[in-house]
Amino acid sequence: MASADLRAAREAIVMEHFRAENAHDLDGVIATFEHPRYRMMHLGRTHDGEEEVRQLMTGLINGLPDIHAEPGELRHLDDAVVVECVTTGTHDGFFAGLEPTGKKIEARSACIFEFDGDKLQCEKVYLDFATILRQLGVLPPLGGPVAAQPSGAD
Repeated sequence: MASADLRAAREAIVMEHFRAENAHDLDGVIATFEHPRYRMMHLGRTHDGEEEVRQLMTGLINGLPDIHAEPGELRHLDDAVVVECVTTGTHDGFFAGLEPTGKKIEARSACIFEFDGDKLQCEKVYLDFATILRQLGVLPPLGGPVAAQPSGAD
């Protein structure tokens, strides 16, 4: 397990990262990384390098101008910090291939901040994207009707 000093340094970086994201401070987000990198596991996409990370963040901010990620408890691993968080926002811009709906989203996610010593290497984001799509009206609500079976089906 990482030393108390290393854990404190990593925690400070993660909290600064959340602060910068929530302030829409792209320079601040970039500054938290040794080399900027996000892996959006729910989409199967990696955004590697400053330009790609700026594009990712700009797209999120444009689509959800009030996007906010509220971190919960931090859990320390040998080479990472895991944070469960709740992300909220209002779909007031083009997002996820969808024209603005004005609808609110709230989704839980797990973020794994991977470190090499005290240098942030990558943020991996895991979330249930179907929850967001249900909130935006793209997918039916849970417990709703399922698609009808073709006639003659058992």
